Amino acid sequence: MGIVKNRIENIINLLEKNYNQKIEAEKEEIKNTINIAYNVIENTYYENKNDDKKNILLKINKQLRNQRFYDNASGYYFIYSNNGTSILHPHLPHLEGTNFSTFKDESTKLALKKLLLFLEKKNAGYVSWKWYKPNKNTEKKSEVKEKIGYLKKFAPLNIFIGSAKYKDDIELSVKKNLQELLNIIRYDKDNYIFAYDELGNTISHIKKDLIGKNRWDISSNGRLLMQEIIKKAFTTDGSYIKYLATINPSTKESSNKISYVKLFSRTNWAIGTGMYNSIIFENIKNKQKLMKKNLDNTIYKVIIYSFLITSFSLLIMILISRKVGDIIKKYKDHLTEINNTLELKVKDRTKELEDSKNLLKEMTLRDPLTNLYNRRYFESIIDELMSLSIREEESLCLIMLDIDKFKNINDNYGHDIGDEVLKKLADNLLSRLRQSDVITRIGGEEFAIVFPKTSIDGAYKTSEKIRKAVEKLEIKIKENILISFTVSIGIAIFDKNIDKDVHSILKRADIALYQAKDTGRNKVVVFNENKNIKSIKK
Repeated sequence: MGIVKNRIENIINLLEKNYNQKIEAEKEEIKNTINIAYNVIENTYYENKNDDKKNILLKINKQLRNQRFYDNASGYYFIYSNNGTSILHPHLPHLEGTNFSTFKDESTKLALKKLLLFLEKKNAGYVSWKWYKPNKNTEKKSEVKEKIGYLKKFAPLNIFIGSAKYKDDIELSVKKNLQELLNIIRYDKDNYIFAYDELGNTISHIKKDLIGKNRWDISSNGRLLMQEIIKKAFTTDGSYIKYLATINPSTKESSNKISYVKLFSRTNWAIGTGMYNSIIFENIKNKQKLMKKNLDNTIYKVIIYSFLITSFSLLIMILISRKVGDIIKKYKDHLTEINNTLELKVKDRTKELEDSKNLLKEMTLRDPLTNLYNRRYFESIIDELMSLSIREEESLCLIMLDIDKFKNINDNYGHDIGDEVLKKLADNLLSRLRQSDVITRIGGEEFAIVFPKTSIDGAYKTSEKIRKAVEKLEIKIKENILISFTVSIGIAIFDKNIDKDVHSILKRADIALYQAKDTGRNKVVVFNENKNIKSIKK
């Protein structure tokens, strides 16, 4: 019967490994979610760092307030200042702008105090606290439950962002995964894994309609069998138990059985497997028959064919070896099938997470207003384009484009109209430039465009077309009121002898841009080493 004990010991080890992996995966998901939001905060701040702090926080709130995540979409972001003032809390919006010291609820105060004490020592990390969990039964009050979360400071704004999952939700998710694992493991058609919790609820069974049902009062020949199984699992370090099973999968009738049960302490499940007496006796009987047959054949052949005894013995050993090999092969094939099923589930889940990561990564490289690439993307791609220019001996040009008197537009018509101007300009650039051209909004009303495989004359002609097209753009303010705007453009060509990184070519383009600004705006200026300009047109 050692085989059933070994099976359970292996199952316990497998569950322990999976449990730890799932807990770490749940925590890693929280951390990754916070890092995504942190990138949004960082990008918003650096793109608007000359703006008022209040306006920057409003823009951050607008992007993060309605974000929901985790499997049941219960996750959300919260933001507090470093002194404990609520900046963003989608579930408690009435507390936004309030310092935690003025909260009436003591549990809320204690939770916020714990978070602030944690962040005095660390800039980021995992931390647990107690918080109110909404009750699905609306007639019952919310209960205070433990949460596990991840916090991260953003020093430039003196704030921190966090998100968390309730500990019992994490454990429920992990238990669900482990239960699915138990219910797909089979050794052969008659041997399976069964599992029950401390109350007698069925966790795993060969009869799938029993899963979730309570079998605490199940009896067999006057014995409260389920209670015995649970007691042995919870009071010993693994134990055998003999009983009359309710059903034998082969005969569909009750049958005597010997099982080995052991407690999996992580989930408080009594887990066991066994072997029916009829199968044990049948195996013994078959082995006895086989032994008798082999013995008779051996004696007969020793008498008749004594001179062939060595060859015959070798033949018997080969036959036995093949049979054992077939048994092992079937067992390995079955385990392979189980592993393949698990691998498919893991691959599907990994692909879902990878797709989500790629989408969120793309979001961090895009300007949320214009949907153009942002400065982070510009700095990551420009070095690659300059290297490509050197390798293929092709010219490359960089232009800096700035909206003229953009501050006046914001002051006179409001930031909403200013945002419309930025989007209108971005749409115009996308419609006029090549797919190979890299268009980025690097901050405020300033844009950078890289023209690969383009001469200085080609860049100049294209820039002139852009400038003239922008002059004709109009934005409707009211029924009979339209506004227009212009842009100034500075151009620099890449020089492999002096441009070791992006800063030098960016500086030359910037000088040309400010030359255009200083000489009247609405111009295209090409940087010239001697005079700083090659040509100016309007």
